Amino acid sequence: MEGGGNPPFILRGDIMAFTVNLYTFSKKVNSTARPSSGATPYNCVTKEPCGILSPTIGLNLGLEVNPHQFNYAYIPEFDRYYFVREWTFQNALWYAALEVDVLASWKISIGAQNCYVLRSSENYDGAIVDTTYPTNGITTLEESTVISPWETDDIADGMFVVGVAGQSTTYYLFTYSGLNLFFDYIFSDLYAQDVTNDWVNIFPQLKSQLNPLQYITSVMWIPFVTTGTAVTTIRVGWADVPVAAWEVDGSGLRYGQNDFILHRHPLAATRGEYLNNAPYSRYTLFYPPWGVIQLDADIVANSDTTISAIWGVDLRTGQGTLTVAGGVGHITSWTHSQVGLHYQVSQVINKGYGAGNTFLPMISAAASLGTGNVVGAITTAASEIGNAVASKIPSATTIGSNGGLDSLRGIPALQYEFKDILFEDLNHRGRPLCANRDINMLTGFIMVADADISIQATKAEQDSIRSYMEGGFFYE
Repeated sequence: MEGGGNPPFILRGDIMAFTVNLYTFSKKVNSTARPSSGATPYNCVTKEPCGILSPTIGLNLGLEVNPHQFNYAYIPEFDRYYFVREWTFQNALWYAALEVDVLASWKISIGAQNCYVLRSSENYDGAIVDTTYPTNGITTLEESTVISPWETDDIADGMFVVGVAGQSTTYYLFTYSGLNLFFDYIFSDLYAQDVTNDWVNIFPQLKSQLNPLQYITSVMWIPFVTTGTAVTTIRVGWADVPVAAWEVDGSGLRYGQNDFILHRHPLAATRGEYLNNAPYSRYTLFYPPWGVIQLDADIVANSDTTISAIWGVDLRTGQGTLTVAGGVGHITSWTHSQVGLHYQVSQVINKGYGAGNTFLPMISAAASLGTGNVVGAITTAASEIGNAVASKIPSATTIGSNGGLDSLRGIPALQYEFKDILFEDLNHRGRPLCANRDINMLTGFIMVADADISIQATKAEQDSIRSYMEGGFFYE
């Protein structure tokens, strides 16, 4: 037993006499609390048979004493604490109907148990989801923003990536003014003179047959400034174009990164970090031109302080990839979108009679000139040009298609939706712990799972103790 040194029972026929300590004591039924003082000892008797779990004892207090103020008792001979269920007066004796307080009686033994503690008011793990308290429908909205990586949404700024065909396609970077100079030149008399070896001065109609755009595979505008290997001339078809530009280096990929400072659920610091997870928190990334991206709340919740948005753009295609990562490189999103805008350029030419179609007769004319047959050369060239002009209706050749600058506009933002939860009662409900603990290492409210206790109590007492521990009790 937990006590010891109790005096022997006093037996007289069918009467058993012993001492009882009566208390006026306030306590919770599911508590191990014991009174530390205030005992009023009385001699009491009970008739046989007398159980130790629910005894009824009689006290000769006289008519002048009313024991209604006593609601708690301790019987040293039984080494147990009791609640007083009822007082009755009969045959000049006050009778107290007692009921054992198993938690107080076996407090020390209960404290020595090692159990799997589900909830505790003193020791808990804030990362464990606590479904005890529902949300109340109130949502807090917040956001983190960064500076847009796109330096401009004005077509006059940024850079242009132009693919020029030769033995292979080479990509060059131009400023807006540089691109204008480039196109001005390839549509100029100087370029026509270079290509035709000055024949265009003799036959101006040849200019209508030149199509420099056949050497331009693509024109892409990108919303930021970048450079490569500087060049001063670019080979376009049969002639070199003097222009300042940069050749795209290596893979032609450009990267950048933005880090969003994470906001946490307003109640996470006091109620538990599980509130940073779904369904209590929702994280949405807005990042032009990739749009609105729903992020995995579990990855975001387990990130330290930032969420990283890493973008890459292929200068050749304008295709962009956005990788969103949190924690230790955990990827929460990987999306694609068009960042570069196709830039449309055009030239009115005769369909089917571009430069490639006119070079053969031009070469024939050049051969006639080379043999001194100037008239033949002029006649041949004029005939070919005349036939082309007479037989074909001019049409427009275009490269690329226009995109929209509006998709690039907007400030990248990580948006938060935090669901509020109802007020908690930590002292009476505790919080999740879900770990093995020695009970006497905790105080306050405790709820255990599978209370396989080992106590030298009666089976009825052990069943009652197990029920209290699994339903929640107070170790005080």
